[in-house]
Amino acid sequence: MASYNSAAATQTSSLASTLNKEHTEPTFHFKNIGPVKDAAMELGDLTVIAGRNNTGKTYIAYTLYGFLKSFSGFVSPFIDPTDSLPHAGKMIRPSEQLLDSGQVKVSLDRESIYKERASTIQAMASLFSENMLSDVFSSATDFEGASFDVRLGDWTPTPTRGVDGDIQSNATLSYEYDGSDLAISMDRKGINMPFYEVASRLSALYMRCLLPEMPFNPFVLS
Repeated sequence: MASYNSAAATQTSSLASTLNKEHTEPTFHFKNIGPVKDAAMELGDLTVIAGRNNTGKTYIAYTLYGFLKSFSGFVSPFIDPTDSLPHAGKMIRPSEQLLDSGQVKVSLDRESIYKERASTIQAMASLFSENMLSDVFSSATDFEGASFDVRLGDWTPTPTRGVDGDIQSNATLSYEYDGSDLAISMDRKGINMPFYEVASRLSALYMRCLLPEMPFNPFVLS
């Protein structure tokens, strides 16, 4: 469990939860967001934000929730070659291969993955700060000069495998990551899926393997 004290701007995290993972938690930075002038915190499996009234607890919680729930908006550039983000258009060709043959392999080698992780998370944070942060609070004037940033911790690529199912299309993507390549296969039910749907699911799967420590399905109780 991690906690954040908005009055003292300090945070603590569980050592046990960190040691049991192949990564350390990302650090989120907040500047000029409501009453929060400059603060940083980590997220654990359970994070408690505590403090006096009007010290920025709600601003911190809503900012984090807005960023993490914007995951689908960060996935779309993978299939848009005209986008300005560094991974623009990266999943177009793999998605075509997946539809054609039912399987594809995407490189996630150790040498380049660290650079891609850093550039991707920085681009996501910048996009959120500039274009989405004010929408979270439905106010543009109150967030002039506000910024939000994310710094990733240490991470070691580890082999993993799993299944990504979709109730609506009833198609399943099976994936296996060996530490250098991400291999994806699709069952025959996916052959008739529209290209955009296949590309979106493949991009989301790639993003989760690229940034496994990011909790992209948050739950906030305020």
